[in-house]
Order: sequence, then C-alpha cells, then structure tokens
Amino acid sequence: MPNNTSYRRFQAYNVGLPKTGTASIAALFGQYRSAHEFMFLETVAKIASWKDGLVSTESFKISILERDRSGCLEMDSASFNHHYLQILAIAFPEAKFIFTIRDCYSWLNSVLNMSLRYAANVPDWMLPYSKFLIGYEIDRSTFGDQSATQQNPPEIVDSLLRYWQTSNQRVLDLLPSERSLIVRTDRISDSLDLIADFIGIPPDSLVVSGRHMNRSPENLPLLQFLDPGWLEERCHLHCGSLMKQVFSD
Repeated sequence: MPNNTSYRRFQAYNVGLPKTGTASIAALFGQYRSAHEFMFLETVAKIASWKDGLVSTESFKISILERDRSGCLEMDSASFNHHYLQILAIAFPEAKFIFTIRDCYSWLNSVLNMSLRYAANVPDWMLPYSKFLIGYEIDRSTFGDQSATQQNPPEIVDSLLRYWQTSNQRVLDLLPSERSLIVRTDRISDSLDLIADFIGIPPDSLVVSGRHMNRSPENLPLLQFLDPGWLEERCHLHCGSLMKQVFSD
C-alpha cells in the first residue's frame, strides 16, 4: 500500500501493457510498499492530455514525479507506466524495471474478453482514454456485443495488434538494459527466484498466492470465432517480428 515515507528498500516499476500480469506482479510484492494502478484515473487523464498535446512534456514530467512522491512505492506496477518509461529511466537512475510481455494471441483474446465483460459499465468519460490503454477507442456497439465483435473483427483486431507491436517494441527500445528484467507473462510463476534476485530481496518474501491476480472469471475463447487463416495472417503482419524475437518457441 502507498506510504508517504522517503525511505525505500528498493525502487522498481513494472512497465508491461494491460493484461500482461501487472496485477500479479503488484501482488507478489505484497509484503513491500506495492500498488497496482496507483492514481489510475488522474494518471491516465494526464497521459491523454500529454499525448493529445494539451500539456507540455515538462508539465507532464512534473506530474509524474509528483505521483511518485505521493506513493513512494517500492513496486509500482501499472499498465500505463510504459507510456512514460523514458521519464522514469532518467529521473530515477537507480530504479529497476520489470517488463511483463504476453504473446499477441492470448493478449488479444484477453482484451476482447475484457471488453465484453466491462464495456457496458465503462463510464462515458473513460471511453476516449481506451485508445491509450489498449490501442482502440471503445465503441459500446461493438466492444460490448459478442456477435458484433465476431462479425466485424478487422478494424478492432488490426488496431489491437498494431498497439501490441508498437507499444511492446517501444518499451524494449527504451528499457535501460542493465536495470531491466523481461518476464513473459506465461512464465511469471516459474520466474520467482529470478525476479527476487533481480530486485535484491529474499525469494520467500514474495507473496506466491498473488501470482494470478485479476484473472478473468470467464474466459470466452473469442479467437475461435475468427477464421484461423485470417487471424494468423493479421498476427504475422502486425506482430510477426516481435513474436519471433520474444516467443520463438
């Protein structure tokens, strides 16, 4: 939980995209000052203003540093941290970065499932921000309707896959290699010793029960409704190079 104190045993950020295990990483560090999506509403609104050119980079940087002082977190795991990774890497030269990355197929399926579960309940003011969180501006008429999603997949799928490729590649390009650990989402459970050693903490201090936080209660295999050949072609077109690099097996 956030605690306003200047002392930190370590400073670490998870800079993975949404639906890549950011909640699980935050829960693993439950014995430390750890939070998931700290100051979510305020931060996403500021990201949107910055991306839209409504505030300067310097003004946005000040707000991010103020956010950090407010939480003084040891593990700051948020699905939006990747947007300002370059600011964090420079502002905190001792900080370490965990990058959780998920294969494009299961990530796409997870995002589509999330949209069907929550689209109807997303407040109107939040809809424009979805393009910064998942790469596609949610339209209730499609994202909240399974049949519409199945019947009109090209625009949605292409937008999401482009977002997966460009966002993950940008993170890989910006990560300070000597202070970073890349963890595949499907291997978080098998990487506990590696994660603990990277941060410099005892492995038994990690809260193992938190490995699968925020798992979908109902996993509808939406991808099975798409033509396999078409889906494979789109994934290869948009994500092939990065999939080969990170998920060669």
